[in-house]
Amino acid sequence: MPGIGVIGGTGFAEWDEFDVEETEEKHTPWGSPSSPLYRGTLKEKKIVLLKRHGHDHDLPPHRINHRANLYALQKEVDEVVGVCSAGALREDFKVPSISIPEDYVNLWDPITFYDE
Repeated sequence: MPGIGVIGGTGFAEWDEFDVEETEEKHTPWGSPSSPLYRGTLKEKKIVLLKRHGHDHDLPPHRINHRANLYALQKEVDEVVGVCSAGALREDFKVPSISIPEDYVNLWDPITFYDE
């Protein structure tokens, strides 16, 4: 079983360093994930890539089915890394920068798998 799942953002539409060996469509109790699962290798490491904005990068942020994305990866990998980029509201954040948020704000989807 591959060890790492990557939910890739806009920069992963074309990821030249990643050699895709297999593609699989998934369906989950929460619907279809954003893209097929792309299994392959990156520097001899087994990776499963899910493209957050869809195979053709046509899925806007407010239409991403996060539940389905995570569910599709849960039995495939041991760990998931979500890679993304976003703008900033502060001019002193220069490009490129890395920031680590201390909170999570999601105005579109519930952030839980539990509805009760």
